[in-house]
Amino acid sequence: MAFNGSGTFNRLYSWATDALNGLFISSTRMDNEMNGMAAGLTNCLTRDGQSPPSANIPMNGKKITGLANGTATTDAAAFGQVPNSASFNAGNSGVAINIDFQANGSYQQVTLTGNATITLISPTTSGYYTLRLIQDGVGSRVVSWAGAAYSALRWVKAATAPLLTKGAGLVDVVQFYWDGTQWFQFFLGTVGRQANYVIRAQRITTAQTIVTTANQSIVFNNTDNDPYSEYNAANGVITLKQSGLYRIDIQLSIQINTGNGYIYPSINIGSSSISNQYFMPTVMAGNIVGLTYTFTNVAVAGDTLLAGINNQTTGSILINPGTNFMQMTRLGDYA
Repeated sequence: MAFNGSGTFNRLYSWATDALNGLFISSTRMDNEMNGMAAGLTNCLTRDGQSPPSANIPMNGKKITGLANGTATTDAAAFGQVPNSASFNAGNSGVAINIDFQANGSYQQVTLTGNATITLISPTTSGYYTLRLIQDGVGSRVVSWAGAAYSALRWVKAATAPLLTKGAGLVDVVQFYWDGTQWFQFFLGTVGRQANYVIRAQRITTAQTIVTTANQSIVFNNTDNDPYSEYNAANGVITLKQSGLYRIDIQLSIQINTGNGYIYPSINIGSSSISNQYFMPTVMAGNIVGLTYTFTNVAVAGDTLLAGINNQTTGSILINPGTNFMQMTRLGDYA
């Protein structure tokens, strides 16, 4: 009898027991014993592949170690060939970092802590690979791409590598396809923020009073579009969360209580501003003046944008509700 069905090999006889019982070597007993051994060996897998499995092989919770990478569709895949659904954190970029999709899985992320060169390490298995690029708390980090099989000419639908978003903490996603010999690159875009968007604010309740000789910001106390919560309706100030090129359009309805003096409406974008001068003669007392003006300039994350007015007339002026609005448009990144 060879294997008993539970994986145990059972011998038929014990030579030591036979000797104690005075039994001599028998050709029949020897043949039976050796036939059982032969049947057992015939049922084994051989290391050179002569005897393949005839049924599914349960592994009893154990690993197959030292497995080569599969190359045919019917081959078993080594662990390193299986796409890793968990994102591997490659850490901080510094000025240079290698992204090894073969060693660390198909989904990775890196935090940009400087203007960095990212070198793509070629994997052994063709397929798609994804990389999340996270700007650090400073932002505006620039990436250069490298690698033996990388080419700037193989960005899909782009003539060259795209510019990343520059805002602190913002995320861009890039996907790569490895065909076995070269990389193809896809820029999937920025996560969680549009490149271009609009903030609209109006003054819809009560008039804002600007007393004589006062210089203050104009408060538009209602917003109907503020996608990233950058506008403060209490003081009329926009605090930017992302660098870029911005335009502010203002429409004002100003009631002059007394004339004989100047008013100076202004728009401020960061440290830059424009200001217009309007003289109000005495005959303008009680009249309403409509003003429209625009300013476009570059700003960085943390800059403030606002409309202001300097009242140098002999009395107060009113910013009336209903017809006053401010619209800020982010026109895009500014390299």
